Order: sequence, then structure tokens, then C-alpha cells
Amino acid sequence: MTDIIGGGCANGIVGIWDYRKGKEPVALTHVEKSHHDPVTHFQWQMTKTGFECVSVSTDGYAHFWDTRKMKEDRVESLQITDFNSEGKEVQVGATTLENSPETTSKFVIGTEQGTIIIANKKLKKPV
Repeated sequence: MTDIIGGGCANGIVGIWDYRKGKEPVALTHVEKSHHDPVTHFQWQMTKTGFECVSVSTDGYAHFWDTRKMKEDRVESLQITDFNSEGKEVQVGATTLENSPETTSKFVIGTEQGTIIIANKKLKKPV
């Protein structure tokens, strides 16, 4: 898949481009199912199929996508939360994300507040 690139847009949409097919995106997410703020980080997931990706945004969500079905819906969403100074759990915006080298279900997320959150996306089917 070296001919394919993915990325996030300022309007919250995630797109996939295949340079062999021209300059227009080959897949875009629907605006209703996309982020509500600009996408701050896009990353391909190291999976068997190679079609999965994740995006994060300052809207406080990580969205997981299957690029073969981007027009339908996201595969899964993770709300990004942290604790404020009063100890109350609040939603926070994300600026970056990195996978654990051991598994695609564990993430480190950097927030707008400068904190680092360790997240775990549970597998849908037990291995």
C-alpha cells in the first residue's frame, strides 16, 4: 500500500488518496460521522488487512476506521478523558497518538493540556 496516503482535514473529515488514481481522494468520511474539530493526528494501524487507521482531534475523540467502509461509519470511537484539578473526569482534546509497539490495542495519547494518557482499545473478539 505504498501508493496510498491518508490524512485528516481541518473540517474533521478523514480522507484516503491513491496517487495512481489522480489527485482526488478515493474515500472520505461523512461529515456527520467525522470529527467536529480539526483532525490533529492520523495513523495507519498495523493490522493483518492493512486497511485500518485511527484519527484523533481536539474534539476529544479517537475514531477508528476501516478504509474500505469509510462512507458507512467508523468502526469504533474512544472518548478521551482526563481528570481536572478538582478530580472530576472531563473530556479533553487530543493532539497526537502513538501505538504501543507490542499491540495495536494500546495507545499513548497527547492532549491539548500537555498530559499523556495511556489508552487501551479492547479487542472485539477474543484471540
